[in-house]
Amino acid sequence: MNIIVNKNISKKAFVIITFGAILIGIVMIYIATKGFINVNILKNYKKEIAEIYYSEIDDTDSMGQKMSSTVRVIKYNYFVDNKQYIGQDKLWYKRTDKNVNIGDKIEIYYNINNPSKSEAYHISYISILLAICFIVFPLLLLKQKIKED
Repeated sequence: MNIIVNKNISKKAFVIITFGAILIGIVMIYIATKGFINVNILKNYKKEIAEIYYSEIDDTDSMGQKMSSTVRVIKYNYFVDNKQYIGQDKLWYKRTDKNVNIGDKIEIYYNINNPSKSEAYHISYISILLAICFIVFPLLLLKQKIKED
C-alpha cells in the first residue's frame, strides 16, 4: 500500500502525531467499552431485566439548542431483592434507530453495592471501528515514512 506522505514533515513530528492519534484511539476504545469494563472486569455490576416506561427522541443539548445527532432517552423500572428501582439512560448510534417502545424489556446492569445506580449496557461498535482507524492508519503512515527515510 503506497500512501502519499508530506515530505516536509520531520520524522520526529510524524512520530509525535502518530502517537497522539494512537492515544486518541485508545481513549475512544475505553469510552466505547466502559460498560463492558465495569460489568465484566470490575464485577461490581449485575445484569437485570428492566421494563421501559418512557422513551423519547431528544435532539437538543442542555442549552436547548438543536444537536446534529439525536439520542433516545429512556426511563425504566427494575427490581433487586423485590425492591423497585428507577433508572434512566441515553441510547446512541444504531440503538436510536430501533423503535424502543414503552413496555419493552431491556438488559440493564446495576451496581451491586448501590442498586439505584444502573445503566443500559451497550458497546458503541462505530466508536470502536473509528478508534481502530485512529490507531492503524497512523501506524501505516509512520511505517511508510520510516521506509522512505
